[in-house]
Amino acid sequence: MIKKIYWDSVEIENTKFFFTVTDKGINFVSSPGKKLSEMFDFYPKSRYQIEFDYDELKTSHYREQFEDYLAGKERHFDLPIDVSEAGTEFQQLVWETVEEVPYGETMSYGDLASKIGNRKSTRAVAHAVALNPVLIMIPCHRIVKADGEPGKYRGGEAQKKALLQLERSAPKKRFIQKLPLPNLSQLGKPGL
Repeated sequence: MIKKIYWDSVEIENTKFFFTVTDKGINFVSSPGKKLSEMFDFYPKSRYQIEFDYDELKTSHYREQFEDYLAGKERHFDLPIDVSEAGTEFQQLVWETVEEVPYGETMSYGDLASKIGNRKSTRAVAHAVALNPVLIMIPCHRIVKADGEPGKYRGGEAQKKALLQLERSAPKKRFIQKLPLPNLSQLGKPGL
């Protein structure tokens, strides 16, 4: 049975990222500068079962969030992700846990392994992170080596460093302190 996948791309500083969306959510973001066909590295069983369709109505919200994120305006992706046909249960657990790492923060591979319940699975966790099909939206760039060094990244180490720097340099949101409103009986009195 042929499955329809909607594709689009976003270009940042002369680097193009392709992405694909199912009816359930985004399911793939390419490595920078790679072709759309890279998707089949993550979905090999789908190679002859997909019909690609360019449909801005299906993809525009994702493209807008990518553009805002890469411009430093967006800190959180709130659109659905669909990796139901990618990876193993363990890999999907790792990806779900990676999604919880806050914007601008990092976590080591070892700490990620501990968070999913098995500190000794650091190598398996690192492998699962490397197989993440949805770069940026599942923020595997926030997972770093124990010494704080960025480590490897499907998009390249330079891209990982650039994403981490983008998040570190984004202006912090300022919260407005609400002042209490005066009582009606205080209106018109000096000093208010």
